[in-house]
Amino acid sequence: MKIRKLISIKNTGVYKNISSPFNSWDGCFKDINLIYGDNGSGKTTLSIIFRSLINNNNLLKKKRRFNTELSPEINMLTDSNQLIKYENWVWNTNIPDFFIFDIHYIEENLFTGYESLSKNKEKLFEIVIGKEGVDLKKEIDENYIELEKQQNKVREMRATVKMIKGSKVKFESDDFNKIFDLELDLLKVIQFKRKELNIKLGQYSKKMLTDYVDSVNKNLSMISPSLKLSRLKNNRNRMIMITLLVENNKISFSEHSDYSVKYVLSEGDRNALAFSFFLAEIERNTQLCNSIVIFDDPISSFDYSRKSITVNILRRLSKQISQLFVFTHDLSFSLLIAQKIYSDNFIALKINRIGNESNFNKYDPRNESLIGIYKDLVIVNNFLKLGANTEIEKRDVVRCFRPILEGFFRIKYFDCIFENEWLGSFIDKIRNCDSASPFYRLKDNLASIEDINEYSKDFHHSDPTYFENSINSQELVVYANQLIRLIREI
Repeated sequence: MKIRKLISIKNTGVYKNISSPFNSWDGCFKDINLIYGDNGSGKTTLSIIFRSLINNNNLLKKKRRFNTELSPEINMLTDSNQLIKYENWVWNTNIPDFFIFDIHYIEENLFTGYESLSKNKEKLFEIVIGKEGVDLKKEIDENYIELEKQQNKVREMRATVKMIKGSKVKFESDDFNKIFDLELDLLKVIQFKRKELNIKLGQYSKKMLTDYVDSVNKNLSMISPSLKLSRLKNNRNRMIMITLLVENNKISFSEHSDYSVKYVLSEGDRNALAFSFFLAEIERNTQLCNSIVIFDDPISSFDYSRKSITVNILRRLSKQISQLFVFTHDLSFSLLIAQKIYSDNFIALKINRIGNESNFNKYDPRNESLIGIYKDLVIVNNFLKLGANTEIEKRDVVRCFRPILEGFFRIKYFDCIFENEWLGSFIDKIRNCDSASPFYRLKDNLASIEDINEYSKDFHHSDPTYFENSINSQELVVYANQLIRLIREI
């Protein structure tokens, strides 16, 4: 299954009431989806919407908009055109095939703060042993309830026998004894089954723990080589005890130890450890090809090398799963994803927050990450290809002319120009230079450079004391083409 289209979101977090088409986006997701936005823009809200779809209707009660008692309303379509709808505090269906890595995954399964608490160890046990192990654990729990009931029944029958023997009441004991023997036999059967189930779970979990350690360490070797799991051990209460090594030194999850996770691991190391656990979980899923995997800021506190490795991991993973969503506030990370994972099945979106509301736009990380001179060139080039619809758009084009020329002068003549010199200074250098100057070759272009400077300077600085004339589109095209010719000759 895939989430094919987001139709609408209402009364949910920062999403007041939006529906497709969302500005420049038609609402359709693809196999690989990059969603970029600042912190607080609504990325995590979207992640929680997906998390609640697994089987947690109540989760969205915590994400309804402030100052309203109305239920969130969400509508989506699957790739089979099935309508997924949330209203009146409940989804009309659930999608169990989600794997979500976010702060909630870390807090619930690994660390609460900097410590691994009992609840974390219990959740981690279920992750490590997998579905088959969880089903086996459930069978043991049901057996324990059955055992308690049978033990109580036998206990009561023994108490009855003792009470009757101490009284003068006569009764026929043969039938009672037969029933009592049957109940004792049943108790032995339940006890034997419990022993068998515990042995089976012990053997199964031992193998799973070994495989899981190997998988986690494989991922750690790429993301954080100084970290290594020595072992995972499950205790009698079915909790996972983690033995972690940092450069072969044992580190404790207790704050009171000499070497504890809180003081030894960096934020990046903690996230790398959690990320490695998550990857180990999904890598062994037998239905991975049908799964939707979501990463909500997976590289928080990662340096560049870890970001690059993470992108390579995501690229490989995207080929094994049904659909991938990556949420991030990191511009350089979004650019890496766009460069390394881009395909026809890739889309990048940006969540823009204006005031207390958010909406979606299509987004190109490559344009966002351009330095100033290249952004200006893209604006001018797009104008020559597509034109401009408004006076504001034309002003934006004109205002790029001088920075482009100044930028190319600074790159080409980096050792001849001072920081406090600008286009007027460059023109003077060309006008007054002799044949020995590196600027001499530009004398034939001096008139064109002066023309562009004169044309654009009125728009480079705003003057509120006089009325500005409108920009003639044909004239703007002439000067834009002249600019492109000049930067090729500079």
